[in-house]
Amino acid sequence: MAINSYIHGQAKYRVVAPCVVADLVGGGQTYVYRDGYLPASTRPTLVEHLLEQHAIERVEADA
Repeated sequence: MAINSYIHGQAKYRVVAPCVVADLVGGGQTYVYRDGYLPASTRPTLVEHLLEQHAIERVEADA
């Protein structure tokens, strides 16, 4: 499984829309419902798109 460097690091992304379909690096899709977190293998371009649409929000990792 490919790891998404856009997600890995200090931030996670929580879904604020009712549901999103996450396209995964390497193929496949998964549904993520409100208050769920995007998988680490979500395509970076989709993360950017979902942020622009206000369908997800960045959540800082606990220190």
